[in-house]
Amino acid sequence: AGGTRYSLRGTLHMLHYLLQAPLHPCDGCQQRFDYFASLHRDRAAAIAQYQPLRRHPSLFGTAARWRREWLSADARAALESRGGGGGLRSHLVEVSPEVFAFPLLREECCAMLVEEVDSYLASGLKAARPNSMNQYGLVLNEVGMEALFDSLLETVLQPIARACFPREGGGLDRHHSFVVQYAAGKDLGLDMHTDDSDVTFNICLGRDFEGAGLSVCGDMGDSAHRHFTYRHTHRVGHCLMHLGRRRHGADDITAGERIN
Repeated sequence: AGGTRYSLRGTLHMLHYLLQAPLHPCDGCQQRFDYFASLHRDRAAAIAQYQPLRRHPSLFGTAARWRREWLSADARAALESRGGGGGLRSHLVEVSPEVFAFPLLREECCAMLVEEVDSYLASGLKAARPNSMNQYGLVLNEVGMEALFDSLLETVLQPIARACFPREGGGLDRHHSFVVQYAAGKDLGLDMHTDDSDVTFNICLGRDFEGAGLSVCGDMGDSAHRHFTYRHTHRVGHCLMHLGRRRHGADDITAGERIN
C-alpha cells in the first residue's frame, strides 16, 4: 500500500523542533516562556545549593511524606473519628460562622519547621517572598518542600476542608505553602484582604510575641463583608481555617516575632 513513510530520525527531529519553538507564537509569548523557564532554573538551583545545608532532611525531596506523629493529638483523633465528615467536624471549634479553629501541629513540629526556615534564610540563597503584601517570609514549595506539603494536603487538610466546606473544599488539588514573619523592623501587620485560595489554613509556628492577632470580617461580595466578626489570638500549633474569600487582616505585633 502507498502512503507517506516516516523515519524515527525525522520524527525525533520534528519533536525536538516543536519543544524548542514557542507554544503559542504571538507577540510577547516567547518572553513569557523564557521568564518562567528562568524562574524554574532559579528554583532548581536554590534547591540543589541548599541540599547540603538542610537541618531536617525528612522535610525534603520527592519522597517526603507528612508524619502522623507531627500532628496534635486532637488532630489525629479528628482524622481517625468515625461517622464521616460530621464526626471529624465535631472536633473543630467554629469560632465564627464558617471560621474554624483547632490544634493541628505539635510544638516540636513547629519548632522543626521554624529551624529549617531560619537555616534557609541565613544561607543567603535566593528567597521567594510569599506574596505582594508580605515582604518577609519564604515560599516553602520553592526550597524543596512541595512534596511534603502535597502529602499534608492530601492526608490531613483535604479531609478537614471537605468536612467543613463540601463545595469549596471538596476537591483541593494544589497549594501555595509559605511562611510569613511579623516583627519590629519587618512587617508589623497586614491590612484587610482576601486570599487567592479556595480554603486558607493559617497555622502559627512561633515564636514568643505579643499582639499580632487576626481580625476577621465577612465574605467578599456579601453586604456585610466589612463588618468585624471575630478576632483570633494565635497559639503555636493551632490553625485557623476559613474560605479564601473571607476578609481578614493581621493586627500589628507589639513585641517579639510571629511566624505563621
